[in-house]
Amino acid sequence: MSANDTPLLPEALRASPFGWGAWPSDENAELLALARGVLEAALPAAPLAVPEPPFLGHADEKFYADDEEVPDWVLVWPVLYDHVDGVHVTAGQMAAAEAECARRGLDTTDFQEVWVRRITGWIVEKALEWCGLMVDDLDSLTPWFPELAEQYALRGLAAEQAVSALRGTVDLPASRAALTRLAADTSLPDDIRELAAYPLGR
Repeated sequence: MSANDTPLLPEALRASPFGWGAWPSDENAELLALARGVLEAALPAAPLAVPEPPFLGHADEKFYADDEEVPDWVLVWPVLYDHVDGVHVTAGQMAAAEAECARRGLDTTDFQEVWVRRITGWIVEKALEWCGLMVDDLDSLTPWFPELAEQYALRGLAAEQAVSALRGTVDLPASRAALTRLAADTSLPDDIRELAAYPLGR
């Protein structure tokens, strides 16, 4: 394997057949194992200095007014989409994307580190969303899911989706306890605390 072929995501993320997209509505042991593997492998070792990833709902220039500055990450997104092979992102693909962004005059500071983290965040968001919305057998999520989702919220990677997934599993005592702790944690952003507090009637 050449340096350009070096994979940049953990093996558990590369095993996902869904790329950066939504997971299916099915619920089975294989998907549960996949979700758990993704969430265990991608958890940051420590809280991020800046929460990630950006909200992809506005990942298009057309959502911005003519006199409004478009964030660089919005302009980088389509470059990544053209150069990166989903969960199979390699060093060579990221180098090509970085070169194209530099050619367009976009910020490429710590490009590979920043954008691999964001790609990881997008994959994690979909795994969290599936656990929170699609799994009916909540007992199959205990104890690992509430523990991991709380840690994602605390460490700032896919934090909003992590809290939303805990809300979707609030009938689990462990999820409710996690939401209670997050709502009371003054080190977290206000919007995350408020999101955690809402199903608790606070």
